[in-house]
Amino acid sequence: MVNMGWILENQGNVTKALDNYLTALKMQEQLKNRKSMAISYNNSGMLYFKQGITTRAKEYLYKSLEIEKEFNNTLGIAYTLYNIGNINRQEKDTVKALKNFREALKLFNTTGEKGGISTVLVSLGDVHRKQKNYDSAMYYLTESLRLREEIGDAHWLCR
Repeated sequence: MVNMGWILENQGNVTKALDNYLTALKMQEQLKNRKSMAISYNNSGMLYFKQGITTRAKEYLYKSLEIEKEFNNTLGIAYTLYNIGNINRQEKDTVKALKNFREALKLFNTTGEKGGISTVLVSLGDVHRKQKNYDSAMYYLTESLRLREEIGDAHWLCR
């Protein structure tokens, strides 16, 4: 169900993708598969966010975060904090956005996940750009670009 949700999401069918994630979540709850529940909560939360339902999005993301912490899943925690930071950024709560992005960055750095590091650096750069902190914004964006070049990610280099 989750894999089908990813395909539907990539095809732009957010409603059907969310239905798949929520169905998977019910099955995971019945099986008491908390690790998988964390993924489904995160995926569902982001689709609620894409639909503009931020209260529900945060509810699901915080449930995901709780489970990821329960299993001490550093990457899961980092990605979830990053997603929460994106909601904070959209809500123009830059203090919370920066806090969540910085915590995510710290965790990505401990794992060496360069794609995650680069993605968070772009978001940090965007927040600083919007605050007219151009030197900081350029620093974060330049570092992100350097990492993308290092890992050979042509898709990101074109952004």
